[in-house]
Amino acid sequence: MNPGALHDKIIFLTGGSTEWMGLRRRYAREGAKVALVARDKDATAKAAETLGVGHLGFAAMFPRSEVKSALSRVLEHYGRLDAIHNNAGMPPPVHHSI
Repeated sequence: MNPGALHDKIIFLTGGSTEWMGLRRRYAREGAKVALVARDKDATAKAAETLGVGHLGFAAMFPRSEVKSALSRVLEHYGRLDAIHNNAGMPPPVHHSI
């Protein structure tokens, strides 16, 4: 079996705790370890759990000091960071019928 395109990559994903957020699952399916960071501590931890072993989920607001702290936490845990995907504050997709 070939590894996914993101095999062994570490991705810092903000705003990935909501259920409609399929990006976290796509990243994980492609082999990345995902560090989810969002405002809701419980939802973020649960979202990380659904991805499986090796993923992180923790709460942070987004003033500069908390972002620096969140990045430091991810770097301490994984030892590196390959990508940052800032998705915080994005509304869920809207489906309209015409």
